[in-house]
Amino acid sequence: MRAFEDANGRRATPAERQLLRGLADRFDAPAAEQARPGRETGWEWLAAAVYEAVEAGSAYVAPRRLREILTRWEWEGLPGDDGRRPERDRPAGSGRSRSRRAPAGDGAPSPQSSSPSPDCELAAAEDIPLPHGFGSRRTWEFTASLLSGALDPEPLRALLRGTAIAGYQAGEITILAPDSQQAQRIAGEYRELIARKLGEAMRRPVQERLLITV
Repeated sequence: MRAFEDANGRRATPAERQLLRGLADRFDAPAAEQARPGRETGWEWLAAAVYEAVEAGSAYVAPRRLREILTRWEWEGLPGDDGRRPERDRPAGSGRSRSRRAPAGDGAPSPQSSSPSPDCELAAAEDIPLPHGFGSRRTWEFTASLLSGALDPEPLRALLRGTAIAGYQAGEITILAPDSQQAQRIAGEYRELIARKLGEAMRRPVQERLLITV
């Protein structure tokens, strides 16, 4: 809490305090699981996220921004002193990552090691490798989780239901949509927001191109 108030130059409001306590509780288990010295509790993760946001140039450190940072750390592991993920947290082999929704016993990450995305009923498309080292399913689920900070649950479910990442080439993402009306909303009203959150999930700028199936 002190780091948040120092970063913003004022006392936290009661609403902000409630949100920060919720974040600390939410990420307490992932912090304990990764067990990095000095980063073993949700509050310690929260303080570290504040400093990362300030270092990145945020003039105001909002709880929503902190949630995005903490969610990324939960997925990718805490960065080391050089800003890179620890070697033990990097995907091995070809870079494929199994979806969190794979059946139990099939190598799916546990709920404690993966960020719970909203129940958007995403399409079960082929899990293709992407250049940041994770598969397309997990990346799209992570993107849905990031989008949940910007959209209410019902509009988000309506926007993403039945969608999936279907391809990637030279910074261009192909998104599979179940019908033309939904595709038009993704390509129009929400295009910039989705591209931005995909870029955060993949740690690189992306553009999206729609592949529509009816």
